[in-house]
Amino acid sequence: MRILEQTEDVLRLQNPARDFWFGNIYLFFSGPPMMILLAMLGGWLFILFFVVAGLFWLALQQIWTSDVVKNCSFNKALGRVTIEFHGLQTKIKDLRLQEIRRVEVRKRTAFYYGVVEVSQLWVVTKYAKAIPLSEERYTRYNNASPSLETIADQVREFLSLNSHIRNAK
Repeated sequence: MRILEQTEDVLRLQNPARDFWFGNIYLFFSGPPMMILLAMLGGWLFILFFVVAGLFWLALQQIWTSDVVKNCSFNKALGRVTIEFHGLQTKIKDLRLQEIRRVEVRKRTAFYYGVVEVSQLWVVTKYAKAIPLSEERYTRYNNASPSLETIADQVREFLSLNSHIRNAK
């Protein structure tokens, strides 16, 4: 997640496309050749055909309609928040600026080759619906990256929201 543009009336955030596409593209392109090979070999390997086909189907669904945010634009002049999602099918969510109650960085502890802190940037709306703006970011406990906190503070300042940071456990 990074700030793409900030003016007096517009704040635009962007998630890098490589994070989304590299996670899904491997199964998308390696799935069909593996399915053909497994179908030709037959026998017990034919069962693996269905496993690979299922993973290919999941990757295809993730690429077609995704819930991963591509761009988020806060526009004071229009009083709107426009959230655009990754994927082949265009998916755009449009909210009124008044519906946003807070912007928060949610953190939790995980164990991934040692103890890591998982953080994610969220927007909470008037109706208690939370929308994740960033993908989960993994950092070592002793090596905390303040970039999501910094972005959250800038969004709060831009929207004139309370700068209280709430960490969800």
